[in-house]
Amino acid sequence: RAYTVPYIIDTAPADDMAGIRVHWPVVKASDSNVQMVNDFKNGVSLGTADAHVDAAYRVDEDEDMSHLGVSLKWGGKSKKAMVTHIVRGMPYATMRYYGGALPAFHSYNAPDSVPLIDGKTELDCEGGSEVVEKEIQLHFRNSDFTWS
Repeated sequence: RAYTVPYIIDTAPADDMAGIRVHWPVVKASDSNVQMVNDFKNGVSLGTADAHVDAAYRVDEDEDMSHLGVSLKWGGKSKKAMVTHIVRGMPYATMRYYGGALPAFHSYNAPDSVPLIDGKTELDCEGGSEVVEKEIQLHFRNSDFTWS
């Protein structure tokens, strides 16, 4: 688990996925105690459910090392694979996909509205494909969080 602030990142997405789980830290406080709570049910997982991508990750030796971050990869870049960079203070999480690996998102919360692609196109979650040039916006009912 990495506390990148403002997010908490771990490599424990939903059971049928490989990838990362991004949490927004929740502060719980009383008059004598302040805690940062890992509320995983309000996080979002980013990765793939593609069975041809190895579920185990490795440090990506093709990327330069940094004192502030690490690059992780699943699979090999010559076949289906994905790569992410976890950096201290990162304002967003990204995943690059190779060899036709299919992206997947997961949340334990139901969406409150239809996900939007690039702020304008409604995502058809029943199948098909869409081109995303910038972002997918997801808003969840139970947490009232919007992830872009």
